[in-house]
Amino acid sequence: MEKNDFSKKLLKAGGVIAHILEIVMALFVLFAIGVQLVRVCKEMYFFVVDAESHKFLEMLANILVIVVGIEFFALLCKPSVSRVFEVIVFVLARHMIVYETSALEDLLVVISIVIVGLVSIWIKNPTHFFKRKKDMPVEEIREELKGDDELGD
Repeated sequence: MEKNDFSKKLLKAGGVIAHILEIVMALFVLFAIGVQLVRVCKEMYFFVVDAESHKFLEMLANILVIVVGIEFFALLCKPSVSRVFEVIVFVLARHMIVYETSALEDLLVVISIVIVGLVSIWIKNPTHFFKRKKDMPVEEIREELKGDDELGD
């Protein structure tokens, strides 16, 4: 019986240590976001003074890095399936906007976003895809779809 109590205490202590490390990493991410914000503000000034298209793309890339960092910070603070989905969408959107991609690559990104969205809905409610909607009143279907807007929160 002592061995079981020891393993429970060890697991509990490991969970506390993991939580503390998550908070520390979230603070590092928050600091990096702050540093990036200062950098973007400086770039914004130079962009206004000397507007060039390549500088605009650099500034946009930095702004999107901040957005991804904020979403990642939110994910570290409050993990959920919907936050993982948001981070993935912002990373993919940043890739599509900042880098020159072909139409096929853009199509694959859009398809991957749809697949990730469907998987996140399925993770939340696996039976959702297998229900018969034919006999349900319209009001019940609308209420059910309203609940699907918040995937993991």
